[in-house]
Amino acid sequence: MIVAALTFTACGSKYEFFNGHTQGTTYHIIMESPTNDMQQHIDEVLTYVDTTMSIFNPNSQISRFNRGELVRVDKNFEHCFNTARAAYIFSKGVYDVTVAPLVDLWGFGPSGRKAEPTQAQIDSVLQFVGQNKMRVAYSRLFKDDPRSQLDLSSVAKGLTVDLMCKMLDKQGIQNYLVEIGGEIRCKGISARKTMWRVGIDNPEHGIKAGAPQTIVNLQIPSGTSVATSGNYRNYYVNENGRRVTHTLNAQTGYPQESSILSATVIAPSCVRADAYATMLMAIGDPEQLGWYERRLGKACHFLVVYTDEQGKTQIFKTAKMDDFILE
Repeated sequence: MIVAALTFTACGSKYEFFNGHTQGTTYHIIMESPTNDMQQHIDEVLTYVDTTMSIFNPNSQISRFNRGELVRVDKNFEHCFNTARAAYIFSKGVYDVTVAPLVDLWGFGPSGRKAEPTQAQIDSVLQFVGQNKMRVAYSRLFKDDPRSQLDLSSVAKGLTVDLMCKMLDKQGIQNYLVEIGGEIRCKGISARKTMWRVGIDNPEHGIKAGAPQTIVNLQIPSGTSVATSGNYRNYYVNENGRRVTHTLNAQTGYPQESSILSATVIAPSCVRADAYATMLMAIGDPEQLGWYERRLGKACHFLVVYTDEQGKTQIFKTAKMDDFILE
């Protein structure tokens, strides 16, 4: 999942930055008065997620499960799986974390770019796609079909942010912002003594002349999470000149034809915001957004950038999003 870039600024000598790479993306952490061994604590969280949920680590729990091994999972893994399952049920299967074989088939997985799949190949893979074919029971992960594969990439970064914040709380850090691949959670205030502020990347920036870098700026209350998902950068152009995006329709097996460019979700936990942002991207049709707003209720607030029939960029936002938007 490629997410919109986020921009934020902190100043003041007491606030320090920690930057690095993880899960195929980058992380940025800003905090006030970190402990001397903070980098070690950060690395421990990142290593934990890598050894449990990374499909790019052949020895991780999820990779071993995908190979057919029986693995024992902890409460964090189960929470991630169940959060994804809730979005799968809510979206009636449009959002699905078992699309790993499809992702790989279309050239976005560990195997890399390859020839575009045939209808026969897609139909063959669809037989064992569906999170309803998997379950967690007695701290173990099971699947009905040995060919089924699990990919928690759409929620793993959000969970990592939540775990990182839990670690910072344990270390007694009162003011911080954690960002991993565009998924954010913050606590307290920034170095400017204000609420933390982030900018949501403008999908047209760098494409249309004069397009600003951010399409909207948000102020984030303490204890709030933000996740953004988009498909306007992670794509390739096939031999026919058609753009193939990484957002796949788990029901058809094809890349989702969509006018939605990005989806930003504000929720109590980052793993939930991460799942819902990907889910909103997967639905593809802006006309369905009102239905999702009514049924998600207070569970989250969201803002979706899309193009209308005339090709103009539009924004759909739920009623409460105005409380977070900076004018």
